[in-house]
Amino acid sequence: MLVLVEILIVTFVYKLIVMGHYQDKIFEQVMVARGYKDLVENTSQHAGWAWSCRSCCRVSVWRRLTLLVATLPLNVLPIVGSVIYAWKNGTILAWEYHLLYFEFKHLSYEEQRAFIEKHKIQYSSFGMQALLLEMMPVIGSVFVFTNAVGAALFAAHLEDEEDYERVQGGGVQPSWNKSKCADSSAYNYSNVPSGGMV
Repeated sequence: MLVLVEILIVTFVYKLIVMGHYQDKIFEQVMVARGYKDLVENTSQHAGWAWSCRSCCRVSVWRRLTLLVATLPLNVLPIVGSVIYAWKNGTILAWEYHLLYFEFKHLSYEEQRAFIEKHKIQYSSFGMQALLLEMMPVIGSVFVFTNAVGAALFAAHLEDEEDYERVQGGGVQPSWNKSKCADSSAYNYSNVPSGGMV
């Protein structure tokens, strides 16, 4: 029994610290590749570690545990139960994947909630897909890293949408420039959809 507890503790620490660190590095590299180097490297705008931990605990631990316990019986139903479970828990997982993005933008907990509420369908959809991939036996742990790439691409898309809204709303110049990416046509405003992910 003691061995199982030790394995659980080591796995928990590995998932929270080691994998989280690599997920953050992957997220940063994808954001830089998408042209948001200034957002990633602006350390003066990054929140401190205490703020990040407090925000993470408020999102991950309490809300996720409560929802997890409430929706766990859904897994008894084959396929349909898992899909409903993933839909209900997906938004929180997507929120967790974007904690670093929210740190880059220095959003408070309440601002994060409002931002997620504004993009509820997108966050629920991304989180559901990510959770279903991570629930797959044996290969699910590989998807933790691919989901980090997806989360960064999703964040870049949200930044593109914000730039699009800023330009449409007041004729303001976008925060990006054509030198950000070799393929500047990727940043053509006519290609930015109004609601869905690319």
